[in-house]
Amino acid sequence: MSHQQPPIILCQATVLTMDPQLPRAEAVAVRQGRIVAVGANAAVLSRRGPATRVIDCRGAVIMPGFVDAHLHLRALAATSLGLDCRPPRVRSLAALQSLLQRQAGQTPPGEWLIGYGYDEFALAERRHPTRRDLDAAASQHPVRLAHRSRHAWVLNSLALAQLGITRDFAAPDGGTVEHDPASGEPTGLLIDMDAYLRAHLGPLTTPEVFRSALKRASQALFAAGVTAIGEASVSNDLASFEAFRAWIADGAVGVRVALLMGAASLPEAIEAGLTPGAGTPFLHLQGVKIRLDEARGELYPPPEVVNALVWSAHRRGFPVAIHALELPALVSALRAIRLAQERLPRPDLRHRIEHCALCPDVCLDELAALRVAVVTQPAFLRHHGQRYMAEIEPEQQPWLYRVKRLLERGIPLAGSSDAPVVPPHPLQGVCAAVTRQSPDGRLIGPEERVSVAEALWLFTQGAAWACGLESSVGSIRRGKRADLVVLEADPRRVPPDEIPQIPVRLTLVDGAVRWGVEA
Repeated sequence: MSHQQPPIILCQATVLTMDPQLPRAEAVAVRQGRIVAVGANAAVLSRRGPATRVIDCRGAVIMPGFVDAHLHLRALAATSLGLDCRPPRVRSLAALQSLLQRQAGQTPPGEWLIGYGYDEFALAERRHPTRRDLDAAASQHPVRLAHRSRHAWVLNSLALAQLGITRDFAAPDGGTVEHDPASGEPTGLLIDMDAYLRAHLGPLTTPEVFRSALKRASQALFAAGVTAIGEASVSNDLASFEAFRAWIADGAVGVRVALLMGAASLPEAIEAGLTPGAGTPFLHLQGVKIRLDEARGELYPPPEVVNALVWSAHRRGFPVAIHALELPALVSALRAIRLAQERLPRPDLRHRIEHCALCPDVCLDELAALRVAVVTQPAFLRHHGQRYMAEIEPEQQPWLYRVKRLLERGIPLAGSSDAPVVPPHPLQGVCAAVTRQSPDGRLIGPEERVSVAEALWLFTQGAAWACGLESSVGSIRRGKRADLVVLEADPRRVPPDEIPQIPVRLTLVDGAVRWGVEA
């Protein structure tokens, strides 16, 4: 639709272009969805014609639309369809039970109750809920609660029975069912069992309702100034790619999507003729997602499988994005990438580590040598810092979600939220990268703090590069797509703690206003 838009000039602004060749400007001109001029007010305004819309920004700040390099859009949409169990709304099991009881009273017996975002560390009892806790609140409804990380779920007895999870149930590879040591019965806690749940639950709402939820999620992203995302769900397959194509076509999804496909789905993508970067300006196949974790106390998948998965993608020209939170996972991921590069050098292939939560100096050396990108989540410090301070050994805390040292070593670095794990608000991530403060104000690895300009880079050029979008978005330059955000204040000129509160005045995609009202 961008060709139908009249030319636009945004002027009287501070333009932070994120383009080293022209870092600052005052005005931007847009035609047919692309940036056609960037510069001083007088020079850009001289291009206006009788049909040009002129938006006087009255001193506001124009930036490239933010890019969130790693989130889960379908999961973000689904959170609006269930109960919000996040802190501060839920800070005790009693509060959780009260919430479930109220919802059960409004829901016919037998229908599912679904909640999202509980955090056992934020509960007064400092433990996961159990099936018995949920039974006490809603015994006539199957209940399913997602942990804040989305790597764990808690089910009540009725839900466990419907899914056939008994004391003799054998968890699938990579998954864990916690059992009570005394009785041997499942406690209700499932870890990394998403694939099993999807396969055995089926859809929990109608396609029409879910499309509406996707529209709300897109609007939430626009409200935060986000115009492009990396969709990083390991469950993505060929059907997911086609679903996103349909959602974009019918307007349910309005942001640009760089999609990672689960490693298990690579053969079907190849059989369908998909290649790296295949798609449209609003949807392209970015690469292959591989998830490593230690849910069972040992690394899964084992190193030999990781090596094979990485090689399969690498030799076909697909970059890999490897989920690595724990140090053994990071070591295994880097080893697999190194082996693939030694076997078939492809220095231009943009392999990534997702999270890289703990990164000692020796891994910095390996990341730099391999030129492997890191997609980080600085806002995790802001939301979960107290948990890290309590659970991570003091000598390892400086390794948490490093930024400064990665940038200094020339390691490609991108910012993201991992939403819905934390809200998809880039300015929260910017603030966290600058301050590195936990919720109670303590510093975590203060030597990793960066400037506001560096933090903004993570969510613009850095994230665009990691998603393979840097030729079209991520900076304000002539010829690029007119994905822009207008902020009420300059993040570089306000106290760091106030950065998350800066209002987004306008968000534009291809020059069309998708959020806010023109003055």
